[in-house]
Amino acid sequence: MMVEDFTAYLRANGPVAAIVGTRIYAVNLPQQIPGVSNPLPAVVYTQISGRRPQTMEGATGLNDGRYQFSCQAADYKTAKQLSQAVRDALENLSGTIGSTVTLGTQLITERDTYDAVALKFMIDTDFHIWHREP
Repeated sequence: MMVEDFTAYLRANGPVAAIVGTRIYAVNLPQQIPGVSNPLPAVVYTQISGRRPQTMEGATGLNDGRYQFSCQAADYKTAKQLSQAVRDALENLSGTIGSTVTLGTQLITERDTYDAVALKFMIDTDFHIWHREP
């Protein structure tokens, strides 16, 4: 499945792993992680939208998804470094990742935000990721 394959890919990426270790999650950052005193820095990714193109003959088996990768840290510098590492790992990526055939990725937009309640900086990057459905 695409989400597990991309999680494993980012966890195995040297520059990303050097900053977050294995703290890469789908949709939600856990408040408590067994054996971890601080959940930051971390990457949280979410599918924002997706299209599954059709032809006159039916489904193509493709997914044109828009995914947001939120790079979160307690300080702005670490959030920016993590965002750069994730961007370098994902930009213009194609090929087979785990069992997912990725046809291409493209960076669409970036945003810097700060959560004053959770006291964390977030650099959100949005990517189009074209891949084949399993």
